[in-house]
Amino acid sequence: QLSAAAHAWAAFGFPDLPPRALELVRENCCSPDLLLSVVTCSSGFVRAGLLSPHPPMDLVVKLCAFVHADSQDLATFEGCLAIDGPSFFELHHLMKGFGYGVYKEGFDVLFHYFIGEEKAGN
Repeated sequence: QLSAAAHAWAAFGFPDLPPRALELVRENCCSPDLLLSVVTCSSGFVRAGLLSPHPPMDLVVKLCAFVHADSQDLATFEGCLAIDGPSFFELHHLMKGFGYGVYKEGFDVLFHYFIGEEKAGN
């Protein structure tokens, strides 16, 4: 799946994912499931992401270190929500010119969380 995702990534015109990021995923990710997300606009592809569910905590810590983020900030956030970790991690690339001075352009790592479910009838 990683090679299919890398092929699609290149076909969309995105730079290669950093080899070290891919290596961390190969070595530490226990889920075979991968998802690919894209954002498009009239100018073409804006953002691409490679997501995988239920990352082990050691992978979360290593990915944070790779992008120079503090994994303790995530742990604090997770503690406030009373959850055990991210539902997904995402290796993503935002094309130059689409950060609008707010978002980091280029490669980064994102974490996604399920924070609860609405129950019918409640």
